[in-house]
Amino acid sequence: MRKLFFTLLMISIFAVSCTQSDTASQVPEGEYIQWRSENETADALVLKGLFLYMNVEQEMAYTYFKSSLDFDSTLFGSHVMLARMSPAGEVRDMHQKKARELVKGKNENSNLFVSFFDVLPGDDLKARRHKVWSKMYEIEPDGRFIHYYYAITKPTLEEGISELEVLLEKQKNDNNFLGVGHILNRLGYFNDALGNKAKAKNYLDQYIKAYPDGYNPYDSMGDYYSNEKDYENALSYYQKSLDRYPANRSSIKNIREINDLKADKEESAAKQKNQDTFDRNVSTIKTWIKGFADKDLEAQISLYADTAKWSPPDYNGNVMVGLKGIRDILSFYHNNFDDITFQEGVGLPDDDGSGFYAGSYYPDLDNPNAVRVYGTWTPTHKETGKKVSNKWYGLIIFNEDGKISYFSDWYDVNGIQVQIEAE
Repeated sequence: MRKLFFTLLMISIFAVSCTQSDTASQVPEGEYIQWRSENETADALVLKGLFLYMNVEQEMAYTYFKSSLDFDSTLFGSHVMLARMSPAGEVRDMHQKKARELVKGKNENSNLFVSFFDVLPGDDLKARRHKVWSKMYEIEPDGRFIHYYYAITKPTLEEGISELEVLLEKQKNDNNFLGVGHILNRLGYFNDALGNKAKAKNYLDQYIKAYPDGYNPYDSMGDYYSNEKDYENALSYYQKSLDRYPANRSSIKNIREINDLKADKEESAAKQKNQDTFDRNVSTIKTWIKGFADKDLEAQISLYADTAKWSPPDYNGNVMVGLKGIRDILSFYHNNFDDITFQEGVGLPDDDGSGFYAGSYYPDLDNPNAVRVYGTWTPTHKETGKKVSNKWYGLIIFNEDGKISYFSDWYDVNGIQVQIEAE
């Protein structure tokens, strides 16, 4: 495996070497950061690592910088970049120590670059970094890496965009090895942050055209669509990024987050749909209850499905009663009682008055079409004028059309007669 990796790496180095401009293949004169190596292989690895890093393809960039040290262990710049990409801990500390040692005797910009290790997180971090980049830019205004960071650490996004546009023209005119992709990418993000959506999209489209084989251009476009809450397009671009580099942590994370968000939305929508169905069914039951007060038998019957079944509270040999039997029992109560009222609630201490619950099992059945109803009926017997009271529990099942398809209730049938006959 190691031999295969080395072979692929060398092929990549050869390809980079063949496509570099003269300015890239020769160490330029000036106060640039002294990244470069006299070892041709190490030098090609550093240049490729820089290109990848600037394009936010750090997973791959790390490999190139690390490999460059195998060919030239004196490269302080590679240690700086590896330290930037390493999490806090022994490895980062080691690279920082090596960079500090190896930069001794290098030019001022190289030493300033290493000094960023001492620009620690805290208040005004961006301003403190910009101060160092400004000094480096003043020393060598033609350093493209320096110019880029000088631009993006400017105090405002508008200032950053203006400076990046200047740098973009420079890069276009002299075909610097870093290309223009990283600038287009940042211009896309900066404009998006300012709400310049059309400009942002245009820059990111240009980025894909400038660097079609990279994986970050597609990740960036995925971010654009994700910010627009166009999650289908976002997923498509994140997947295109993974197609080009399956280990891209950013796209992996973003796909997971979008899928989680979609799952949450689907779950929320399903819950809302169930809630709406439950509320509809509760409204139907309240209409059924009101039918007693209004003496409106037909209004009550209209709420049942034609195939509705009823299981009565009194023993009848466990025979399910159809719609005719339902009409008969409703008629009985209409004809023999007045002022039929229903007080919902379970009748417990601190009862909040709610008498409607979904499901019928423990744990609650997640079925909004199964409604449990608790409460107390208090009708007045017509013949005797006696007011009676009876606790009641009903289980009412609705079909998909919102009609009552099954009704089972429990109450003390004999208790009603006892109250009527009481002296």
